Amino acid sequence: MAALIAAATALIVFWLTAFVGEDYRRSRDAKALAASLAGEVESFKIGMEIAAKANENLLALLAANMGLPKRKVPDGPVTVYAANLKRIGLLGLSIGRDLPFAYHMIHAYRVATEAGLSTDNPVEQKSAFLVAQQMVGNANDVLPGLLAKLQARARTRWRPFRY
Repeated sequence: MAALIAAATALIVFWLTAFVGEDYRRSRDAKALAASLAGEVESFKIGMEIAAKANENLLALLAANMGLPKRKVPDGPVTVYAANLKRIGLLGLSIGRDLPFAYHMIHAYRVATEAGLSTDNPVEQKSAFLVAQQMVGNANDVLPGLLAKLQARARTRWRPFRY
């Protein structure tokens, strides 16, 4: 009988340790991911503020009938976001909604800007830059709140089974 109780206790301790250990690992991974994404989002936030001004300048040049040279927008870097798509769920629902939205707005801005810089037609250029301006505005609406959420998530302390 004592052996049965000891075996049952060992199994319970083993399972409890495994669940707590996995929960701690997920919490640690989520904190590291949130911190990495916070750095990336902060750089995008600064970049989008600069992009808004650059886009205004492009529209002003078009309004003044100044020609814009054709250019290719360089490819963006591989992002922490792209490298960790499967792990975004570790960050919770609110971040899981805002993060893809912000990244898609930034991507749409890049596409619209490249479209405007790849044509000589002023109407197409203006149309593309107006779309780019809207995408910058959408990104700038969500980036400050997203950054705050990511920074808060990176600072959270582990509590077992908080989900």
